[in-house]
This record gives sequence, C-alpha cells and structure tokens, in this order.
Amino acid sequence: MKHTIETLGKYSSCYEDWREQFMSASDELARFSGDSEEFFMLLLEKLLPLVKHQYTLYSSILPALECLSEIVEKDNRYLEDTVHFFEHVFQSMIRDKNLILVEPRSYEYLAPHLIRATQDEEALFGALQEFYTKHRPLIVDAGFTARYDVLLLNTIENTVPQFGDNLAVLKWLLANSLARFKSEEDFISDQNISPIGMEFEDVVFAIQGRKFSENVLLELLANDVSANISWAGGRMGAVSGLLLFLDSQTRSAALQKKVLCDIVERCIPLKKKYLEEGLDLVSTDQFLLEDISTLLFLEYRGATEKVSISSLNDRQKTFLDLMKNIYRGHTYSLLYAGIGPGKMKPVDISQIPNIYAVPLQE
Repeated sequence: MKHTIETLGKYSSCYEDWREQFMSASDELARFSGDSEEFFMLLLEKLLPLVKHQYTLYSSILPALECLSEIVEKDNRYLEDTVHFFEHVFQSMIRDKNLILVEPRSYEYLAPHLIRATQDEEALFGALQEFYTKHRPLIVDAGFTARYDVLLLNTIENTVPQFGDNLAVLKWLLANSLARFKSEEDFISDQNISPIGMEFEDVVFAIQGRKFSENVLLELLANDVSANISWAGGRMGAVSGLLLFLDSQTRSAALQKKVLCDIVERCIPLKKKYLEEGLDLVSTDQFLLEDISTLLFLEYRGATEKVSISSLNDRQKTFLDLMKNIYRGHTYSLLYAGIGPGKMKPVDISQIPNIYAVPLQE
C-alpha cells in the first residue's frame, strides 16, 4: 500500500514532521538497488528514528512493515536484513521473551522496568510475526530461518536442513540450543549428524540431551571458535558453556558446582583478552555469564532493592562465590536481580563504567 500524508495520520511517532520524513524514507528505500548491507544501514539511518525512540516503540512501525513488505516481495535480497532490522527494533521485547542466547550486545539496558512491553507494543510485535510468517518462504538460509522461528514464533522444525556454509550451521545450532531451553521437546533427536559436521558432534549431543564430552565443550568455550563471527551468527564457545550449564541443572549438587566452576574458570582468559584488546563487541564471557545469571536469578529479576544473600539457594551462592573470588567481576543481570557491587542498587547503574571489571562484594 502506497501511503500518503493523510493515510499516515492515524499512526504516531516521536517527531511532529515524521510523516514527511517517512514518505521521503520509504521512497528512497523503494528506489534503492544496492547491496543488502547498504540497505540495512539505510534502514538504521532513515527508518529507525521514525519507529523507535530510546525504549519507546511507535505505531509508525505498521506502515513501515507495509512499505518493506512491498520491497522484499519485489527483491528478496533485502528480506534477511529487513528481519534483522526489526530484531534490532524489538530487541528488548525479544530478549524478554527468550531470556538467553539473544541480543543485545550491551546488557546495560536490560533493566526490566525499561523492557516491559505494553499492550500496544505486544500488538506491534504481533504485526512483525505476521510479516515474518508471510515472507518466510522466501528465505534460503536454513540457519537464519531456524533462528527467527525460535525468536519470533517460538517454534522450530525437527529436521536437519542442508547448509550453505559454516555460518548457517552455527546459527542453526544456536537456534536449537535456545529451543532446548524453551521446551522439553527433543528437537533434533534421531537425526543424522553428518549434514552438520563432526566437529559439532558434541554440541548436537548436548542439545539432544545425549551423552557428550564435557572436555570438548569446555575447549570450545575456551577457544571460542566463532569469535570472528558476528553476534547474530552465534558464538559456539558461549553456546557450549550454556549447554553444559543447562545439563548440570539435572545433576547432583556436587556436579553442578563443578560445572559452574569449570565454566567460570574458562571465562577468565576471555575476560582478560577483552580488557586488553578493548573489543567493541560483547566478549564470550559476558555473553555466557549474563545468560547464566539470568537463569540462576530469574525469580529476583526486576528487584529494586538489594537481595539478602542469606535468602539464596546453594547453587546461587556457589555462583556468586565464583564470581567474587575467581572471575572477580559482576554482570548486569545480577545487578537487576538486586545483587549489586557493595551497597550499590540497580538504580545506581549509571555510576558503573564497566561492570565486568567491578568486583562482586556481599
């Protein structure tokens, strides 16, 4: 549908003259014929400010979806980048619905009071789900489809597809790891591992809940074999560590403690590398420890005051002890669960320059 200034009148944005800007942006996007990466940057530059401001989503997302629907139907080269763009727009909601193994790159902005969706925002997310479902058949990357099936639709196909490259495999494994967490169903049991590659055998076994080599997964964590791949591609090291953690939840207290200790110890050199090299992207140790913090302290998520350490269970106390004495750092997820450095409360987050270098003090 080609919108006019008048038809845009029923939608909202944060700028008074947004309708004129939207018309200009939609015309520019419709005329664009460059590569997909440039298209994604154009979306961030021209469209993002009109549909989202800080943590607020606007109903202008609806005509944006209509405009981009027409574009990807004419040229599906831009479909994957369009879906990824809307993952960026709905980043907080997607994190809140999935909890682990998803963006953002910066966990500083995960304060529950900032990411809690309104009824109107849930309706906008529903429109995104409809957009993705409609255009999903046009997507050729099996790993990409698996990832967004889980993130947006909370489902995944239980067949092993053909993969075009290793990046697609990593995204598919990432999606299946998330699916394992979100459901009791064995998504890829009884499947032939050969289409995936023997180098990922133990990762697949862990997803399936079958016997796997703990040492292999710890080595994947230590080496972070996908460190040169963007966040959305998945970090096998962090995925491997999280699979170890999820498996340990069903084991004895002694084995749970051992697995947590192994994981935290393997995170130390990753933290050191991140601090020394000043990397812009989230380091694997941050990715992993934020997810583990989220899972361990889910019942305290959104606390506004400090939580009493004496009220925690043994596994929670073990993790805090490891963070305090071994990793010597903190996570934002712990802070948002009411466990701050010293006397610091969640509302004091602006005073923390780098929480991963701040010792955890009880």
